[in-house]
Amino acid sequence: MHDLRVHFPTRSALFAGPAPVVRAVDGVTSSVARGETLGVVGESGCGKSTMGRAVLQLLRPTAGFVRFDGLELTDLWRKRFGRYVWSETLRELRQRMQMIFQDPYASLNPRMTVEQLVAEPLRTFDVASGEALHKRVEQLLERVGMDPRYRKR
Repeated sequence: MHDLRVHFPTRSALFAGPAPVVRAVDGVTSSVARGETLGVVGESGCGKSTMGRAVLQLLRPTAGFVRFDGLELTDLWRKRFGRYVWSETLRELRQRMQMIFQDPYASLNPRMTVEQLVAEPLRTFDVASGEALHKRVEQLLERVGMDPRYRKR
């Protein structure tokens, strides 16, 4: 990412002039090579999650560039019916990108079983369904050292 910016307009009082903006992310530049991980640390409210969402294009950046595997992700938005939506290419790339939050209680739904949590992205991206989905979940649990018998917990 280069010079990534995410600004949110605020409401202005009548006759108060232009509405001020909240600069949630303002000019962040970083690079991560294949196989590397980027950890972002900062106080609550400093823009860590907003930056991650902008990198993944879950939130459209105000300015800047995000490249992944040689593709400029900010160019993958398209205007449709008067609003910006993701292109199919971006949807495909997201299968290889992720944010991992430190707080598991904010990241995982406690009402879902382990199997449901692991299966959700596989279903979302049409990786597997039915019996193949069940087998894939078991393989993934074994791969990370978790006994597949725990899948219903």
